[in-house]
Amino acid sequence: MDKDVLPQLRHCGIINAITITGHTDRLGTDNYNKQLSEQRAKSVANYLKNKGIVTRITIIGAGKSQAVTICSEKSSRSNLLKCLAPNRRVVIKVQ
Repeated sequence: MDKDVLPQLRHCGIINAITITGHTDRLGTDNYNKQLSEQRAKSVANYLKNKGIVTRITIIGAGKSQAVTICSEKSSRSNLLKCLAPNRRVVIKVQ
């Protein structure tokens, strides 16, 4: 997790709710990616709770549905994994 997230959250003032959305790349089945994205979001939610961020937290597993980069199948496996890395992420929305 980005070390700058906690100070930013603490300086937001009153936080009514946080939505945490986990994302995956396109590799793997839809079911696997859905579960993996939910696990990513839950890990971040648990981290925030353990650091004292107490508010209503909603967790969303988006799976591979919101890709930010598209990569060619023609590249080598290692290049494909590097190219798809931005899709494996967690987004935190503060309300």
